[in-house]
Amino acid sequence: MPATPLLGSYGDNSGSGLNFRNKIINGGMSLFQRQTAATVTTSYSVDRWLFIKINDATESVSQNTDAPSGFSHSLRQTISIGDTSIGSGQYSGLVQPIEGYNIVDLAFGTSAAKSVTLSFWVRSSVPGVYTGNIGNSDGTRLCPFNYTINNANTWEYKTTTLPGCTDGVWNITNGVGLYLRFYSALGSSLLGGTAGVWNSSAFFGSGSPVNGIASNGNIFAITGVQLESGTSPSPFEVVSYSNLIAQCQRYYEKSYNIDVAPLTNTPVGVLYQLGASDSVNNIGLNICFKVPKRITPTGVNFAAYTQAGGDGWQYGRSGASGTITNALLNLVYLGASGGLVYGSVGAAWVPAWVSGHWVVSTELT
Repeated sequence: MPATPLLGSYGDNSGSGLNFRNKIINGGMSLFQRQTAATVTTSYSVDRWLFIKINDATESVSQNTDAPSGFSHSLRQTISIGDTSIGSGQYSGLVQPIEGYNIVDLAFGTSAAKSVTLSFWVRSSVPGVYTGNIGNSDGTRLCPFNYTINNANTWEYKTTTLPGCTDGVWNITNGVGLYLRFYSALGSSLLGGTAGVWNSSAFFGSGSPVNGIASNGNIFAITGVQLESGTSPSPFEVVSYSNLIAQCQRYYEKSYNIDVAPLTNTPVGVLYQLGASDSVNNIGLNICFKVPKRITPTGVNFAAYTQAGGDGWQYGRSGASGTITNALLNLVYLGASGGLVYGSVGAAWVPAWVSGHWVVSTELT
């Protein structure tokens, strides 16, 4: 097993310092708020990691406790029904969209653009050449990279250094600034770029990568992912678990405990408001996010903890109780830090209570 690089061995820490040098959030795959596997394209499983697919395989992506020394978890893609023949435009991949604010120091799109080094641990059932890329938000600037998995079902440490991009449009606000993509399969029409060279065509990979999703039971797993300024890899940056939670809650937060899946039937963490309805039968309460969101959310999903299916919130008053469904809950004054939710209890100016759980997402895609 290769030695982890010493901190002093990496070349350029300008603009980032020794802390917060990793552009990847949850690269150690230890936070998993959703507690649900991703099985369809453009869906999240482990926090900040997006699953993308267009192919004929049946796949599942989730957190796994199999990991190399020094890590507790990995992100594992498991193939239950393989796709032996990847179409020219088909693919399967794991992606982290990085917020623009977090890549400002890289100076991409300018003559001062900095080189970046990617390091990670990877394990697959299928040895051979794999590909991936970094790119801007609209796919007009892409830099592929290749790496080789030498042995099946063995954790291997990989590094690659990529040049900074001196042209193109790079978002440096709260949208997608940069994509990092790993592919377990990539079709021929999406290949053609040169590894380590920026291109403006839709070349998301290079070379002739293997098909890692061909057979039932195949796996592809990664962890310890770090993308940093400079030309040499540094040791994986470990942040405190509380800081990691806050970083991830900028994009996804829930009232449930961290390790409890949304829609779980539990009173733990539920919001509860006791008061009186107003002149139009409504009672409500404020939702306050622990961490301000990346943007004002487009909405909040609500769940009643004693109701099968979890749709809406519960209420009670003298002589009646029931559910205010999601469709009938009103969310007003919503901002990045929270908002007011209210719904009808069916009578005006009566003592009443309302309670429920909530989930909010401002994830990048």
